[in-house]
Amino acid sequence: MLQWTRTWIIFALPSLLPLSLAYIPASPLNASAVETPSTQLTLTWGSGSSGGGYQEKVLYSLVGAESNGMDKGPLLHFSEANLTDATTTTPWIALISCDRNVTDASTIDDIFTLAWERGAVAALLYSLYSESCEISPVYADPTAFARVMDIFSTPTLVASKMVEDRYTLTDTIKYGTFDAKLLNDSFAEINAALSSGSVAPGYIFASLSASNATAGGPDTPSPANTTTEKPQGNDVSQGTTLSMIILYVITGTVSALLCSV
Repeated sequence: MLQWTRTWIIFALPSLLPLSLAYIPASPLNASAVETPSTQLTLTWGSGSSGGGYQEKVLYSLVGAESNGMDKGPLLHFSEANLTDATTTTPWIALISCDRNVTDASTIDDIFTLAWERGAVAALLYSLYSESCEISPVYADPTAFARVMDIFSTPTLVASKMVEDRYTLTDTIKYGTFDAKLLNDSFAEINAALSSGSVAPGYIFASLSASNATAGGPDTPSPANTTTEKPQGNDVSQGTTLSMIILYVITGTVSALLCSV
């Protein structure tokens, strides 16, 4: 029912999506995060000699209501500054700064819901001035707000800067910020890349995998299909061993008789 509502909002009433500036229900945290980062963030970009990757453990700040702990898609900056009513069906992950709210932000529309309405499958919070980001306790209350998607957060200032610095390796203006039209135009290419584990040209792809993720992954050998080879030089059969023992006994007996003569 929740998924149907989302689709209906995007396609049936695109003109009614709010254009007001959204508030960010999270604030910068100067102290180190109490929680131990356990979600694996993997960033990949380019291909061949121009490609690269970066991994970091991040915080699982809010679990989405229908989450399986695994989110993938282009990682794109999303803020009040570029908020429009344009939507996309191409999966993407919103990179959202918690450093400040705009002065005239709406007290009704939150940035996570607006990103979700525009096709985001998850959000990654970061701060370029503080250690990490903290979700508002009120927003984290499922009785007060719907948990529309997973929300993660970088655990340290160093990690935030490392993520942000990755955009110097690509065309930030074109591929670093949410652009519904560009995502729609790249729908087939992005989905094909997600299916094959590759990267669509220009984008920085993010994969967020929680420690308790239930999404299927590569097959691993089961104990029944796993074989262990024994070293060739130590493979001695029981029959051979028994024959050698008998030979040693006979030889010893003959030697004893000769010595007694």
